Amino acid sequence: MEKKNIHISHVILRAVSIFDPKGKKNKDDFSKNLTKHGFELQLFQENSLNFFKNNYYPEFKELIFNNKENDAVLTYRKTFNQVLIFPRETKITLNYCELFIFPDGLSFFMLDFSTSNKTISEISDINFMIQKLDAKTEVEIDNNYFKWIEWVEENCLLGNKILFENAGKQIPIDSYSGSKFKLFTVLETKEAILQEQRLELLYDIGCNSRIGTAGGTERESPSKSYYNELMKNTISVFQNYDILPLFDSFTVIGNDILTSNQSGELKDTFAYKTWSDTYFRLVLFNLYLKFNLFKYNAEAKEDSVKTREKFEEFVNKYNFSHISFNFLPNLIIKNHRKTLEIDSELDLFQKRINRISLAIQEKQQGRMDNLIMLITIISSASSIQPIFKVLDNFRGTHHWSPILFYTIATSVFIVLAILVVSFLFPTQLKKTIKKISRSLTKE
Repeated sequence: MEKKNIHISHVILRAVSIFDPKGKKNKDDFSKNLTKHGFELQLFQENSLNFFKNNYYPEFKELIFNNKENDAVLTYRKTFNQVLIFPRETKITLNYCELFIFPDGLSFFMLDFSTSNKTISEISDINFMIQKLDAKTEVEIDNNYFKWIEWVEENCLLGNKILFENAGKQIPIDSYSGSKFKLFTVLETKEAILQEQRLELLYDIGCNSRIGTAGGTERESPSKSYYNELMKNTISVFQNYDILPLFDSFTVIGNDILTSNQSGELKDTFAYKTWSDTYFRLVLFNLYLKFNLFKYNAEAKEDSVKTREKFEEFVNKYNFSHISFNFLPNLIIKNHRKTLEIDSELDLFQKRINRISLAIQEKQQGRMDNLIMLITIISSASSIQPIFKVLDNFRGTHHWSPILFYTIATSVFIVLAILVVSFLFPTQLKKTIKKISRSLTKE
């Protein structure tokens, strides 16, 4: 069977991005308004909480898998079951939208889709359509046409903007997230396929390329070295599936991975919940780290001191080395972090913050030295009086008029003062001279 005609029995299709109800007060007000607009707070069942307790480290579990309102990520869901028709007559169903309100930093939203199309080529076309994060794409909903992102902003984010074109005075979120949704795709094939073919399909789906690009001879087909570079963080643990974490996508392909041969509804199976509720949140957490690094890098230009303090607090709170007692969740987190280059960016930003700290300390030390010198000068003012007596005696002896003598003395004092100030504050003096020069030029 050709790769493009491989049939998919079950699928998870999700698009993820960020939004920012700026400030804690705004975030709290935003959360309170969600229930008024059809969102429901999602709580884990007791058996799920026990499972998380037995499998995940306490710090990570308290943040990601918890029902505590103050310390955990709060998840709100709004059900749509809305048929959407994208360009090229691509018809899919938006099942629901979930919002993940993190205690600190940026928040996330996720759109969960389903489709009646079941070939891997059709799934690839759908991913290509839903990944676009731009203001131009239109979608047909109930025979009416809407700008896709504007519809999402209005119906899923309560008017919070995510695109620069729509942002106005708000933060242009796409400056942190780029021009694409991040995709989370889990594909269960009807039949087992060879791993080599499965890995090539992972490349095609993960890179949003046409099915058959990897392993082909087309112009867009990857070179061997590029293919190996992109696939180096692939997670291949069991015989029946492989995982490819990339910057813009997280893709899983295999057989018996969502149903695990269990009877009943798909969404009631342990396997489905593992990918949908558990592993998805691991991917979300890594994206949370990555996007907040983008945000801190951008904010460092505006207020380096405040950013340094916030960043160090953020890293101490959220940069977990291990998250689970089991190997696979740790492996997913680790390989996804490598792909996102989180650790290298953390290291570089930490060095940048250290340089900022050093510069701040040097400035503070310089100010302290100047302050000590000023205090010394003021404290020595009492010694000036004898000097005035000597000068006055000198003036009387030589019969100089008071006006002439003190005019000359004052001039000499001003010249000496300018020399002292230029020695102590050379940078400030240059800036002042430039300002005076500019103002005179304008006049």
